Amino acid sequence: MSGPSPIVVGPLQVVRNQSERPLADPVVVPVVAQTSIIVQLKQFRLHGLWRERELVYMGAHSDGGVSIVNMEEAWTCHHLSAFDNLRLRIDHDQLSEMAARAGAGSGFSLGNPAGAVDRTMQWLANAIAPALDDRNNLNRLYIAHVTSAMMLHVISTYGNGLRRGRHGPLLSPRDERRAIEFMRNRVSDNISVDDIAAACGISPSHFTKAFFRSTGLTPHQWMLKARVDMAKVLLKSELDIASVATHCGFSDQSHLSRVFKKMTGFSPARWRKQ
Repeated sequence: MSGPSPIVVGPLQVVRNQSERPLADPVVVPVVAQTSIIVQLKQFRLHGLWRERELVYMGAHSDGGVSIVNMEEAWTCHHLSAFDNLRLRIDHDQLSEMAARAGAGSGFSLGNPAGAVDRTMQWLANAIAPALDDRNNLNRLYIAHVTSAMMLHVISTYGNGLRRGRHGPLLSPRDERRAIEFMRNRVSDNISVDDIAAACGISPSHFTKAFFRSTGLTPHQWMLKARVDMAKVLLKSELDIASVATHCGFSDQSHLSRVFKKMTGFSPARWRKQ
C-alpha cells in the first residue's frame, strides 16, 4: 500500500493512512523491531488480518478502535473496505525507555486491546489528523505534544508491570549543574552514563532516573540534542558535513544525518542552504 511517509516527532513515527475504497491486494507489513499503535478515525467495516500466515481476525473495527501490535511478527492485512486511521510507531528500546520513565519495571509489556474503543485516543487522534494532512504548514511541536499524551495514555492504560504511585528522585541543583557542565565540555567525546554519574558522585541507576526527572531528557537525549545544536552552528561554516559529524561526536556523516533529520525535520545539507 502506498501512502504518505511518516512524520518523525521525537522517538515516534506518525502517519495517517486512508482510502475511500478497498485495496485490491493484501498488505504485507515489513518486519521491524517496533510497536505500532493504530487508532481508527472512522469505522473500518471489513478487513482480514494474518499473523505468521495464520488468519487471526476477519471483521470490523469501530471508530475509536485501538490496536497495538508487535511488528517483529509477520503481519498481513487485507483492507476489504474504505479506511481512515492514525498510526504511531516506536522502536522497542525507545518504548521501554519511555515506559521506564513512567515507572515501569523490567517486566513491562503492552497488551493489545484488539480494536476496543478508546475515546481518549480517538479524541487525541482527531486533534492532530488535520494537521498531518497539511504538511506545508506542519506544526511539529503541536504534534509532539499530542502524540506524547497519546503514548502516556497507552502506557498507563495498556501497560503491564507499572509501579503505580511511585515518584522518582530529583538531582540536586548542584548535581544537575555539574552533570550538564560535564556533558557540555565533552559533547564530542564518547562518554557513558557511568562517567557522568561518577562526576556527580552518585550511582548510574539513580543518576539516570534523577536526571530525567530534573530535565525531562535522558542523558543520551541531552547529548544528542547538544550535538545537533553544535552541528547547526558548524554547518554555517566552511567545514564539509563529514567533518561536522566528526567534530560533533557522531560516528559518521550518516549517523549525523539520521539524528539531525529526526530532531529538526531537515537533512544537514538542507539546513545549510537555509
